[in-house]
Amino acid sequence: MKEPNEDWLDQELKRLPDLEAPPELLPEVMRSVKRRSAQRWLFSIFRQHLPLIKNSCLGFALAVVVLVPLFNPGAALVDFLARSPVLHFLGAMLDVGRTILGNFRVFQLPLGWLVALVAGFSYLTCILAASTVRHLATAKRS
Repeated sequence: MKEPNEDWLDQELKRLPDLEAPPELLPEVMRSVKRRSAQRWLFSIFRQHLPLIKNSCLGFALAVVVLVPLFNPGAALVDFLARSPVLHFLGAMLDVGRTILGNFRVFQLPLGWLVALVAGFSYLTCILAASTVRHLATAKRS
């Protein structure tokens, strides 16, 4: 079922005269077609060799990663350590800890000295306890 407007549109389209294209249009269209065909050819080569290009870039990157430390390991290590955010954070935390242990005082002693004394006495206590247990264990067997 056709609408009445469609019949009118068909009749108007049939009455329109054929228009001639301007003479400069054909060379422009041909240049555009040639340019697109050249681009498609270039893109097809690129798409065809894309895995080779990716693998070559990856191989080059891996070679650089392996060869730079091989030829200059000191500079690679220093560069790695200088750029590591974890080490920067650790250094900052150690600096804060040193400041706290050096400036905070308990019983007129810096906290660092107090912690060192407690750790030393704890270590000596553990050594004394272990040697006592060993002595008692060997004495009981005899």
